[in-house]
Amino acid sequence: MSHLTTVQTQFRDVDALRSAVESFGLKLTEGGNVRFFSGKPSVDYLITFPGSYDVGFKVNADGSLSMVCDSELYKPVIYNGKESEPYKLWHDATGAAGNFDKLTDAYSAAVITDTYQRQGFSVYRETREDGSIHVTAQRG
Repeated sequence: MSHLTTVQTQFRDVDALRSAVESFGLKLTEGGNVRFFSGKPSVDYLITFPGSYDVGFKVNADGSLSMVCDSELYKPVIYNGKESEPYKLWHDATGAAGNFDKLTDAYSAAVITDTYQRQGFSVYRETREDGSIHVTAQRG
């Protein structure tokens, strides 16, 4: 039996976020400062990129994680004419501007995979040519 699920994502699980980040060949480290155009605010978790900008996450009072990054990163080309690495990796052309849909999708898939595995399911995850992620879970 097949089920289609739509997930509204809110970052809450650091291990799933780490798994999602690593699926793009990056590393999520604990603590640090996010490099912005003007400033370096401190964050609880940091993804360092080549160039002048990073992406970070702050833990909110309710345990959720808020993304912290310069708005330049939501554009294909930043102010100095260089390509935005996060945009290149995480922006889905079919998604809304200003979203890192591919990171959100990878995070959701990591949460779903972990949840099913803890319940005893065998899980297979596939990234399709269009960038979508297909998760199949089977008992046993």
